[in-house]
Amino acid sequence: MIRLKIGKQVSFAIILTMLMVVFINLLCPGIFWAFKYSILLVSLSGGLTLFLLNIGNFNKERQDLLIATLLIITLFLFGRFGESYNRGDMLQELGSFLVLCNFLTLLLSFDILAFAMKQIKIILWIIAIYASAFILYYYFHPSINNNTIASFSFLLFIYVMILLSIYETHWLCYISTVILFISFAFFLQSRSVLIGELFFITILAFKHLFWKEIVFKFSIVSLLFGSIVFVYFWVWCYNNFIDFKIPFIHKSLYTGREIIWNAFLSLFYQSPFLGIGWGTLIDEAHTEFTGFSPHNFMLSILVPYGCFSFILTIYILLRIFFSKYSIIRKNNSAQIAGSGLMAVLLSSFFETQPISYIHAILVWFLLVIINSIYTARKTICG
Repeated sequence: MIRLKIGKQVSFAIILTMLMVVFINLLCPGIFWAFKYSILLVSLSGGLTLFLLNIGNFNKERQDLLIATLLIITLFLFGRFGESYNRGDMLQELGSFLVLCNFLTLLLSFDILAFAMKQIKIILWIIAIYASAFILYYYFHPSINNNTIASFSFLLFIYVMILLSIYETHWLCYISTVILFISFAFFLQSRSVLIGELFFITILAFKHLFWKEIVFKFSIVSLLFGSIVFVYFWVWCYNNFIDFKIPFIHKSLYTGREIIWNAFLSLFYQSPFLGIGWGTLIDEAHTEFTGFSPHNFMLSILVPYGCFSFILTIYILLRIFFSKYSIIRKNNSAQIAGSGLMAVLLSSFFETQPISYIHAILVWFLLVIINSIYTARKTICG
């Protein structure tokens, strides 16, 4: 019992450290050390430590998730060092390997992690304060892409709504919060965030429909596979000169993503099963240590890592989401967290928050909130 309690306290400290590194690095880049991707290393090492500390919660029913994860990593290594592989930039391959491991580690560790509600409230307040500081800082000191600010405001919106639900605040607080964040998304002209926030609100407004089991499972499957279908459709529209204006957003339908997606799809056919690898450079996509910026979550798995890893990733995500259904449908705060995850999946048709080493901690921590609510209910019910 004492060892378990210590493990929970250490896990709590690790989560706080991971969150602080994310926000402090965003506000003051390079403050910890010269290495640009300190967030990635802290996130990965923190996720691995959390998994090991809470491995007692990893029961036999979850063993298939670990096997699928190890298969994805094995396929990545095999694909990178196979005879047909064009090695390209090995630094990018290392970066992509770390990003992949970070994404999978956060999924596995956050799937089994839970805290006391007192600790969850502390974390929620810290997220709200730090995210607000980040948004306000870059609002008055515009030196970063609007989409980055918008993405964090979207995640902050979800966490604030959860916080309001836990404290059972007046309905006017919910309405005011919705108006504030929707207005901010309009101000930033971020279509992906606006679509995600509107979908988030829609799920909450029609929760009696969305939290029917068949609708929930159909929605998750559609969001995961639909992401790739959407890319093909978008590229087809672009190639056939189909354009239209989005109401209230003064932007063209096409802002460059269609060029990146078109290039990605062309490269995909070169190595559909094991992926092209992040070391393969293309002019149409921005490249950095961690690889391309494909602006689509599922495409960033399918093309670089291949069909096999894509299918295994879909399996892991479906298993995790479906296992949370019984918890989500019984609690309002859990429904908000679940709605937030679904809305992020829709928003990631245009972005990569779920796998991005900067956003992934905040995205998948919603799983921890759902687990914690389940643990709290079990304690109350005895």
